[in-house]
Amino acid sequence: SFSVSEPGSLNVRLGSDDLWARAGDTVEVPLQFESRSPFTQVVRVSTPNEDVELLRDRATVPPGETITVMFEVTLDDGVEPGRIYITKEFAAEDGMTPVQPEVIDFEVKILTAWEAFQMRYADLGAGLIIAGGSVIFLGLFVVGGGSFLNRFYLKPRMKVDGSLHFRANSDNPGHGAEQQINLCETGKAEVVLSFDPENREADYIIPGSECSHDLIIANSWRENLPRFIRGWQAFLKRRPVVETTVKCTPPGVVCVGGKVYSSKDLHPGDEFESGGINFSYRVESECAAAQRGRGVNILDGKM
Repeated sequence: SFSVSEPGSLNVRLGSDDLWARAGDTVEVPLQFESRSPFTQVVRVSTPNEDVELLRDRATVPPGETITVMFEVTLDDGVEPGRIYITKEFAAEDGMTPVQPEVIDFEVKILTAWEAFQMRYADLGAGLIIAGGSVIFLGLFVVGGGSFLNRFYLKPRMKVDGSLHFRANSDNPGHGAEQQINLCETGKAEVVLSFDPENREADYIIPGSECSHDLIIANSWRENLPRFIRGWQAFLKRRPVVETTVKCTPPGVVCVGGKVYSSKDLHPGDEFESGGINFSYRVESECAAAQRGRGVNILDGKM
């Protein structure tokens, strides 16, 4: 026994209406074939246009499937820039199978060499612009954000804290009662104390010494890095370990336990001598306690 099936039909659609090329170029025309036939169908494609050449003239469509076939069309060298209309005609080799539509007309834009270059690299240019803009935005975010964090997150933590208690030693003619300087009152990361009463740039003048050098008490944290990087690193570490040092301008020196230094790390409770004055560095000062109570850092606990 055998069965008889109807030949079915084929539908054709143009896959894209944005077609362009230069004169003499080959343009790919996507055609979509939808089979409503139980048989494999072969579709012949032709064109009446004299200024174009089809490099492929047929397509094989499996039964019941929809496929897209790229048909290459070569344009004549003499085609003028502008728009041309190309006609494609379709017919099934099986004469019993109708193809709808039998004719498709479509437009191809003929471009100059410069126009073709712009079209070909338009997406690349847009991509480069987007990529460049993204890099610039990222750079501004990294540098600007890091600078902001350095200014409002790290800088408040860099202020010199504590107090300095001092008294002239017994060999000094100015030997007397102990005096105190609240270092945190300056709000600076570097505090200058001078033995020279004429030094107008010093934050404090230390009386009772015949020397004229300066003592500099400073906080530091990764000073070798750019400020914006320091800002990000301080934020990510949350509690950066700030180092405090005391140093002298020449020819002054700092004496600790019989040893002489031009610069030395300074920790709470340390005692040292310079310019005939004995110093004691303490952190638990009223100023420091009040400063911590005020919550100087506006970002603390919020980021």
